[in-house]
Amino acid sequence: GDFDRGVELIERLSSGLEDFINQLDAHSRVILFYKTACLYFGKGDFKKSIFWLNKILNAKGDDLREDIHGFARILLLISHYELDNIELIQYYVRSTYRFLSKKEDMHQFQRLILRFLKSLDPGLKHGDVLQRFTNLRERMLVLLEDPYESRAFVYFDIVSWLDSKIENR
Repeated sequence: GDFDRGVELIERLSSGLEDFINQLDAHSRVILFYKTACLYFGKGDFKKSIFWLNKILNAKGDDLREDIHGFARILLLISHYELDNIELIQYYVRSTYRFLSKKEDMHQFQRLILRFLKSLDPGLKHGDVLQRFTNLRERMLVLLEDPYESRAFVYFDIVSWLDSKIENR
């Protein structure tokens, strides 16, 4: 949870990181990119989070972890939401839905997030948006009890993100 310290370490290592990354296998690179994106997301630097997520989405190869790829797309959507890039969200929601459906890896966790993001209209009143965040949080808490669905919360702690939006912190 110490995102500042994590980002500080990544940035301190950045000069030698490229050489290190090239020595990693594709799987390890994807994990490193995703964890780095999560650090930047947690710190609130959504542009850098998107930078690292795009490294995953643009990676070539059949041996990529499709689960990580799917969650990278979800985190990308949420990062764009945080940057108020609402017009991009509608496109990426459709693209992500197609990707997950094609891979037959659509979980309830992902469906709920995609529906939620698709429903966010720029004209919504603050109270309506807050109510949607609260409803999504309640539905996510139910999924936490499902052993099959709860695995998704390892990739992204959406409940903490929702709490931050609901409590405006």
